[in-house]
Amino acid sequence: MTEMQAYRRFKKVTTAGAVLSGIAVFVLMAFIVTDVVLRNLGGASIPGGFEIVENYLLPLIVFPSLAWVCGSGIMPNMDLLIPRLSGKARHRTVQVIVAVEVVVIGVVFLAAAVHGVWHVVHQSSFLAGLTMLPQWPTQLLAPLGLGLLFVECCFVLLVNRKRDEAGFTVDRGPAEVVPDGL
Repeated sequence: MTEMQAYRRFKKVTTAGAVLSGIAVFVLMAFIVTDVVLRNLGGASIPGGFEIVENYLLPLIVFPSLAWVCGSGIMPNMDLLIPRLSGKARHRTVQVIVAVEVVVIGVVFLAAAVHGVWHVVHQSSFLAGLTMLPQWPTQLLAPLGLGLLFVECCFVLLVNRKRDEAGFTVDRGPAEVVPDGL
């Protein structure tokens, strides 16, 4: 299997994560609407609503979609500096930036994995209203999302080694787009 075939399969996983995050956004919107309607018409809100949003819905919105967002090319990059460099300097600079991303994301992934495993081992929970709810399932979303982001950055690093001009994503190509008006 070539790198690009493996990347296409990996892209299906990241797209599924993005869809999961999108569904979580709609669940959050429905949850907030329900909470506001109950508060205005019934005089009471959903017990533990803030904690449910904080510990379940927000991690579901953020972490599953990290790799998809990075791979789509909408993450901020150095559009003002990179195009002004010479070809070799541009290639080296992008390679160094991506290599630093791999190292930093790898370290953060390891820290999140240790933190998530701790929550699984200790069966952590939080108080939502009058009910104790398990916290550990969503604590595993951070290492999952960061692990997918790490793999995405590794793919970028591998593809850049074979390109004549390095880029910040696998699909979009070289990082040489000059912003309009410059």
